Amino acid sequence: MTKALAGALYSATDLKITGDDGIERKMSDDLYSNRLLQHVRDQLGGRTQGSVLKATLDSLGGRLKSLDSLASKGVHDEVSASEAETCIPARS
Repeated sequence: MTKALAGALYSATDLKITGDDGIERKMSDDLYSNRLLQHVRDQLGGRTQGSVLKATLDSLGGRLKSLDSLASKGVHDEVSASEAETCIPARS
């Protein structure tokens, strides 16, 4: 689901983009987290709330890594109901 969202917001390319942190990131199909974060950066542009936006992007990146890790766990091990609800909150 996350990969499909990345594809809709930021198509995969052969480009490598250097972030504000100086790290070069590929925008390939398999690196959908990079593409999602780049989409957010592009939408934010040069807004003046730099430190707050950087913290938000760092948080989003961490959440994407955690979701990816949890999804990978489901391939190799059982995922508990509470872990699944972390990804897809239950509706009341």
